[in-house]
Amino acid sequence: DEVNALIFDFGSSMSRIGYAGEESPRLVFPTLAGYYRHGSCGCRDTRCADGAITTDTSAANPASAASGRTAPRRHGKRRYYIGESAVYGWRPEMEVVAPVQNGVITDWDAYAGLWDWIYDTQLRLDPREHPLLLSEAALAPRADHATLMQLAFEQFDVPALYLARAPVLSAFALGRPTALVLDVGMDGATAAPVVDGYPIRKATRTAPVGGSYLDALTSQLLADDRTLAGERIDALTPAYLLASRRAVEAQQTPAITLRDDRVARTRPSFHRMSVNRVVAEFKEMVLQVAETPFDASLLAGRPAKAFEFPNGYNRPFGPERFRLPESLFDPAFCPLTDAGTARLPGAAYRGLPSLVQDAIQACDVDVRPQLWNSVVVVGGTTLVPGFNDRLRSALEAVQPGVKIKVHSTAHAAERRFSSWLGGSILGSLGTFHQLWITKEEYEEKGFAVVDKRLQ
Repeated sequence: DEVNALIFDFGSSMSRIGYAGEESPRLVFPTLAGYYRHGSCGCRDTRCADGAITTDTSAANPASAASGRTAPRRHGKRRYYIGESAVYGWRPEMEVVAPVQNGVITDWDAYAGLWDWIYDTQLRLDPREHPLLLSEAALAPRADHATLMQLAFEQFDVPALYLARAPVLSAFALGRPTALVLDVGMDGATAAPVVDGYPIRKATRTAPVGGSYLDALTSQLLADDRTLAGERIDALTPAYLLASRRAVEAQQTPAITLRDDRVARTRPSFHRMSVNRVVAEFKEMVLQVAETPFDASLLAGRPAKAFEFPNGYNRPFGPERFRLPESLFDPAFCPLTDAGTARLPGAAYRGLPSLVQDAIQACDVDVRPQLWNSVVVVGGTTLVPGFNDRLRSALEAVQPGVKIKVHSTAHAAERRFSSWLGGSILGSLGTFHQLWITKEEYEEKGFAVVDKRLQ
């Protein structure tokens, strides 16, 4: 029988949602939720009451009406704005929260709001008709399983549930039951050994060198940027603060008109999110990993890349575009500073090659050759051009004489949702049905019994 299961993969930065057996997710959206501390914004914007933007509605969902539900399932305290157009759009006094941080759910109310938005306004289906496979981070606390099962079975009435560790799913996506999965995402890097389809938790290693770390380094670099005339520039002015702008020559003062009325009515959380979006675009368009350890004299001859910021300020970036991602391999090389003093991550953490080495060395000696021969690279930060080649050569340097292979998905973009893809494959297998935890089992045997079946 066709299972028609759903796959939910909530990352710290982006979430991927779709059906088992499909090649790509139906929904990809930022794992963010906008809300108001005191109900609504009072801005008289009709969009604020639109069920396509807020989650506090069931009228927009034909499946809800068909199943007899006339009110939202959730009982949270807030209404949420979810999805790119909703959360990225400026609204006075709107807060923005990230419900998942470092792979851990930190705001359960907003997290439940994501589920409502998915079921009621996006997929528009009855959760009681679809088993749910939910990915979780390598070191996500098992203590959260009780709350997750309560959310799934008691609040959303899903018929069956399974929780799978993301490294296992990523390894499965590449057809490798035994692998060292290096996931370099937004909040940091995780090197997780997987042996015969089982995660080796005691050997899993983490370090806070990932997308957010590069964001901080990029912001640090641009904070001291100056025009040709020596004037300090705020290159990271986000678009929501711009009323108008006109083109200027490279490294000239931006010609802009600011929306001063928005400054006092913008919450710091929304501003940080908006600045981070500018930084993310800069990273994607400009940064590159050098083939060998950073050498300014060698890289000086490489072509520079120009970038134009939302406020119109633009300039070419030379060797510094290689310098920033070098910190992924050696955090001490380009440390974050605070008032001139190096702070974490910096020299307190080793780079990705050492992270992989530490994780493999913590495994049984018999399985180490297999792990070195199957290093699986996933995560959005690994999409920086040159990453794979540099990682391979760096691993060969720390572990000479060992056969090392670095693997990734056929399409680079799939690295962003490899764990979702693995879940899609796993959830569509006929042999997987025996692993589902059904709602009946949960109600009859209790959480403590069914949780033992999870990894």
